[in-house]
Amino acid sequence: MFSGLGRFVVRRPWWIILAWVIAAGAVISLAPKLTSSSDEASFLPDHYESIRAADVQEKDFPQQQNVGAIIVFQRSDGGKLTAADSADVARVSKDLQNRRIPEVQAVVPGEVSPNKQVQTSVVAMPKLTDPEDTAQQDAVKELRDDLKPELKGTDLSAGITGSAAQALDESDASKKAGLLVGVGTIVIIVVLLLVIFRSPIIALLPVVLIGLISPMATGLIASANKAFDMKADSSIQELLTVVLFGVGTDYILFLLFRYREALRAGEDPKGGMVHAVERVGEAITS
Repeated sequence: MFSGLGRFVVRRPWWIILAWVIAAGAVISLAPKLTSSSDEASFLPDHYESIRAADVQEKDFPQQQNVGAIIVFQRSDGGKLTAADSADVARVSKDLQNRRIPEVQAVVPGEVSPNKQVQTSVVAMPKLTDPEDTAQQDAVKELRDDLKPELKGTDLSAGITGSAAQALDESDASKKAGLLVGVGTIVIIVVLLLVIFRSPIIALLPVVLIGLISPMATGLIASANKAFDMKADSSIQELLTVVLFGVGTDYILFLLFRYREALRAGEDPKGGMVHAVERVGEAITS
């Protein structure tokens, strides 16, 4: 079987490459965007009581405000909050609300903590129904930018937390982690292959091939998620990068070692490739 596949490929290499390019282009252009969720509740089936109760609440109270973010105030010197500080908290909260930032329905100051160290303001936002919607994350960005000048002239410092703020920070961290994992993986692969084969072409070949396949794999996963109503964990991109480059490089190395072995045994390049595909085909497809 794999011997026949190898002969078919080596006889029509450019047609095979063209077919892969067309297939990849079709998948990438037609597939939906791969979205991920960090909300553990979103992975629960609908029959759980907590999910059913949340659905009833959303249906009967669609306009109910949700605590999207929390602004945490404290004194810059670490001391206890005074009445003047609480007045500044109320003023800042009102000013932020009056800016009418999209998605921000209200900014309501809360009580001072019993130890007088902290006071919070609740930022009310509508319930997030679309996991792809980043409007609330954009609102947190704007709140953070507007908060800095509002605190000038006061003795207060502040930070923003809450679900929307955590989603924003997780998104930023995920992008940085994805870049770090991707670059680190590529560098390790290229260096190791250069040491083993002493050939720049062979060292770069897995990176180029897997780099082209990666968007295709992402598109297929996104299509499967949409077709079967599944969700992807927020770590999907990092895992996909490691798996594709790790396992993909292993399979390419299997093929290259068997190909080199066949050439050293005296076979011509096409015959050597047929031999290599036959030897490693079962391992790669299993």
